[in-house]
Amino acid sequence: MTVSINCQNILDVDVKMSTDYAIKGMLHLGEVVTIYGQSNVGKSLVVLEILQHICKGQGLGNLKARKGSIVYLAAEAPTSIMRRAMALGLTRQDGSFFVGEGSIDLLDAASIAQTIKYLKALDLSEKLRVVVFDTFSLSIPDADENSATAMSQAISNAKRIALDLDVCVILVHHEGKDDSRGPRGSTAIKGGVDAELKLERSDEIVQLVGTKMRDGLLNERMDFKIDGQDMGVDDDGDPVTVGRAKFVGLSHTHTLPKSSSRKADSIQTSRAVAVDTAVKAVQKMCGPNHAIDTDVIIGFLPLAPFEGLKADSLKKIVRELIKKRTGNLNFEPSVELISGRD
Repeated sequence: MTVSINCQNILDVDVKMSTDYAIKGMLHLGEVVTIYGQSNVGKSLVVLEILQHICKGQGLGNLKARKGSIVYLAAEAPTSIMRRAMALGLTRQDGSFFVGEGSIDLLDAASIAQTIKYLKALDLSEKLRVVVFDTFSLSIPDADENSATAMSQAISNAKRIALDLDVCVILVHHEGKDDSRGPRGSTAIKGGVDAELKLERSDEIVQLVGTKMRDGLLNERMDFKIDGQDMGVDDDGDPVTVGRAKFVGLSHTHTLPKSSSRKADSIQTSRAVAVDTAVKAVQKMCGPNHAIDTDVIIGFLPLAPFEGLKADSLKKIVRELIKKRTGNLNFEPSVELISGRD
């Protein structure tokens, strides 16, 4: 058996005190970072907001950013990601922002090698600093997320991409059923990544908190507000609005509700946003003073926040949400359309 190690006296080594980064203390080059949260909490929206700061070289609060290019591998909803990325207001003077369709198999060595070769050949305006895999689960097709062996291999291959390309690799992932245990799947995911960031919702604010950082800001919270942005009209002349997360600031002391109440708050917020979105769409079609018919609004609602409700319960909840926000059924909702997957 061959042993391959190299030991050095620390007094004989010039150790760098600085490391290259996309966001200092948060997204470092050569590292793999997991960003995870519940469904519909706004993971992709928050990631996009962070990425646009990198493209522009604009810091997040007192966290410095280095200008660079982005590759966003959108295995889940590439068209939706493309629309949302267009809402960021990037220009030719900013770092390039590429959105990739299709999925990469993080368990396939040949797929990894081809991906590295392809990304190295891209014509970028600035150094490539971040590669995003959205979602992690779709980047490990047919794999068992609870398998420590498979997940360790997937993280190892993601690390290979990070090191070979000298980038930060972001894995967008889902929260497990037991939120106290972190991201869904084997604990090998948490153990293998360099950093882990959890996304949580509290009222209208979504917070990103570091739950594992090797050399970063553990337990620092970044606040984001999710709203909508008007993108013009489609081929039928109907308005198109996309979701947009905007950085609010850093929060050092604010704590979110405990897990059970936080989940309830998240569902309630998702339902309120969905109702406001539906009313907005109806009123743009029929006029702002048009009386709102609950059954019509229900026809515009997404399934997810209301799944499992009986018809009577659904109608009651919708009416209560409208009254709670406006006091009547004729209103101009305050929340823009938050559409698509998270």
